[in-house]
Amino acid sequence: MRSSLILVVLILPFVFGCDAARPTPRPQEVPDAVEVPIPEPVEDKSPEPETIRVEAAVGMTGKGQYDHGGGEKPMDIILVPVSQLFQARERIVLQQIQHAEDLYKAGHDNKLPGTHEEYMKDVLQGMPLPKLPDGHQFVYDPEKQQLMVEKPK
Repeated sequence: MRSSLILVVLILPFVFGCDAARPTPRPQEVPDAVEVPIPEPVEDKSPEPETIRVEAAVGMTGKGQYDHGGGEKPMDIILVPVSQLFQARERIVLQQIQHAEDLYKAGHDNKLPGTHEEYMKDVLQGMPLPKLPDGHQFVYDPEKQQLMVEKPK
């Protein structure tokens, strides 16, 4: 009988888990009234997509970007002239914009307009601008007095 009692005492923790041999913790005392601060509603101030502005320059459309890596490849004979064609088109548009700015400055005390809307209306006067990649747009910066390309970061 004694050996069976010892056997039961040794086996019980394995049958009911190791926690069966531990004493149960006493519950802690909880105060009657607990003041829980109610958080104020938070406005959803999700940041708008960050953008950066760069000067409108050759390569702004992303067309014709070809890096031959310094070595000769079989496709260079086709890709290099195509790349240069797109770059030449962008150079021509940028020269037209520069000419329009110069004409505007000549009649306005050597100053460009103070807002983006005035610049688009008075300087560019509906001049066709190259199509930019999705998410990019032309923006006139009055502080720098420059046409910029605004694009996602």
